[in-house]
Amino acid sequence: FIKESLTDTRTISISSYFMASATSFFTLGFNFHSICLLLIVDFSSTAKNVTKALAKNAPDLLTAFFIMLLNVFIMTVMMFVEFFPFLDEAKFGSSAKPCESMYTCYVNLINNGVKMGGGIGELMKYPREGDSVHIWTSLYMVAFFMLVNIISLNIIFGIIINSLAQLRQDDKKKEAILSTTCLICGINKVEFEAYGINF
Repeated sequence: FIKESLTDTRTISISSYFMASATSFFTLGFNFHSICLLLIVDFSSTAKNVTKALAKNAPDLLTAFFIMLLNVFIMTVMMFVEFFPFLDEAKFGSSAKPCESMYTCYVNLINNGVKMGGGIGELMKYPREGDSVHIWTSLYMVAFFMLVNIISLNIIFGIIINSLAQLRQDDKKKEAILSTTCLICGINKVEFEAYGINF
């Protein structure tokens, strides 16, 4: 009984919600109370399906996320070496140094470049048309937008959408089996009706 309880997902989730509530109560802070809102996953079949879809394709999602981080790192190296003078520091705050080191540059490109609809180009100043770096800066902005904002993010969204569609198909197959096959003997509905037995 104890072994089954420790490996039962419902018992684990209820226990974790209880611990979050107790921690929040005894520390007199409400930080952990919001975790209990995830209890809806235990009662909603739709929320369970979403959780299953994410858990089923977790390795693919992590791989796609890692590839996105690698793409951002490649763009960070290019930004740090060549294009950091074109970052509009006013958009980062008055005292901000967005590319002071490779680390800060990487964090700022992840934080701002991925979230921006137009990529990091929205936070950059455009060089004058006569400048020799004008074409390269424009190509950099477009490359960041294509690699990170379009390709990488759409791969992640595609994996999630495909997994939800697969779960929907699996549910339809289960419903079809339940409505056409006897679960006890495995005989099809058509065979029952051929002998005049109401399925």
